[in-house]
Amino acid sequence: MRLETLFFTGIVASILPVFAEAQHSHGGMSGMDQPQRQERKQEPAPKPTPGLLPVGSTRGIEVLVLSYGFSPAEIRADVGETVTLLVRREDPVCANGLEIPDRAIEAALPLGKTVPLTLELKRAERIALRCKDESIAAFLVVRSP
Repeated sequence: MRLETLFFTGIVASILPVFAEAQHSHGGMSGMDQPQRQERKQEPAPKPTPGLLPVGSTRGIEVLVLSYGFSPAEIRADVGETVTLLVRREDPVCANGLEIPDRAIEAALPLGKTVPLTLELKRAERIALRCKDESIAAFLVVRSP
C-alpha cells in the first residue's frame, strides 16, 4: 500500500469511534459532556379502589342485541346510580330500533354501531328494554342499596 493510503486509513479508523459515539448519544456530545437533567419527583396518583367508581360518575354497561335476545338479559343497578347502556346490535333482529317504555325512550340501532343511552335511577324498579315490533326484551333491575 502507498503511504497516503495508510495515512488516510489511520485517520478514518481514529475518527470512526467519535462519530459512532455522537450518533449513539443523540446529541453529538459524549455522556460526560451532556448537561444533567433534574428530574422532578411527581406525587403518585391515588390508587382507585377496585370495583368502585368515584361518587357521581356514570357506569357504562355494554348490552348486545343478538339473534337470541339481549346479552345480558338482566342488568342490575342501585338506586341513585347513573348508568349508560352501550347498546350494540350485532344481528338483523331489532332493526326497527329499541324502546324503553317506562322512560318514553326510543332509539334507532344501526347494525354494528354502539348507541349510548343514559338513565338516572332514582327509585327501585324494573325497567324493560324492548325491540320495537319484536318480543325480544331485557330488564334493568334497580334495587335499593
